[in-house]
Formats: sequence, structure tokens, C-alpha cells
Amino acid sequence: MRISSRYMGITIIILVFIVLTSGCTSINDFVKSGNGSFSAYNVSFNYPNGWLAFADNQTGGKSISVSKDSSFNGVQFNLQIMNNNGLSEKGVIKDIKNSKTPGWRKISSGTLTIDGKNAYKDVFIYKNGDSNQSMRFEQIYFVKNGKTYLILLQATDNDFDKERQNFDIILNSLKVQ
Repeated sequence: MRISSRYMGITIIILVFIVLTSGCTSINDFVKSGNGSFSAYNVSFNYPNGWLAFADNQTGGKSISVSKDSSFNGVQFNLQIMNNNGLSEKGVIKDIKNSKTPGWRKISSGTLTIDGKNAYKDVFIYKNGDSNQSMRFEQIYFVKNGKTYLILLQATDNDFDKERQNFDIILNSLKVQ
């Protein structure tokens, strides 16, 4: 099982566009003050004030997106939930860790804890030749209850650290049942 987070991100962005233009979605209300909360596919979390959150409920896929704005290179949190299809947790983690996305340069790796589970983190830089802008992607993945949870955080490289507090609101409140 090879997972390309670049293609996953592009797929999610396309799904976001289709869902937003068709109106076929379960979109949380815009948050007026404080943090919003979101729940779908046995996953729940809080998200920052003013961000948009929704789940894909039309394609049969299990993906959740939260974005600060609607631009293609905007600040986003994406979560893809996949069945492990009989692979062990070690096998899934190894496959993701060894996957390569053309044009992405890994700058760091590490671990963290999400909802009491060990999770793995790889950070990548991608230089967009069209806009001459560097994007930073933080790919976080873990296995729980026979499913793989693949998270992709994205922002411009210049803005990523400024958005860390917003990403942490989601990551620190993320619960998987």
C-alpha cells in the first residue's frame, strides 16, 4: 500500500471544490466566537474561530478538511481515514514512512502523541515553480482500531510556524473512537 500525500492533498482539494460548489456536504456552521467543534466518522476535534470544517459524505471516502481560507495554497488541516486491508500497524507505518512524493523534500521526522496513540510526523518542503512559493507540509500518521489516520497540515513555509497554534488546537483536541 503506497500512499502519496501529495495526491491525497490534491484529491482532497478537488473534493473540497466539488463539495463547496455542489452544496452536497455536512458543513459545520461558521464559528462566530471561540472555537468550533467538529465530529464525523468517529473522529472529533475543536478548530479555530472562523475556519471552515466539513466531511466528504458524497464519494464514500472518509476525509475531513478544515481550512482557514479557500485558496489552493491556503492553510489547511486534512484527515484521511483508511482501512488497513489486513496490513499490520508496523506494515502500514513502514509503507507511509517510505513513500515518496515527487518534488517534496523531507526536512525532519519525529513522533508525537495523538489521543493516547504514538503518531509519526514527517515534515516536507515543496517549491511551487508556478508561484515560486515554498509550501510546508506536515504529514502525521497513526493506526487505531484497524484504521490508518493520515493527517496533512499545510501552509506556506513563511506562514507555517505562525499557524502552529491553530494546528495545535485541532491536534490537541483530536479524539478517535
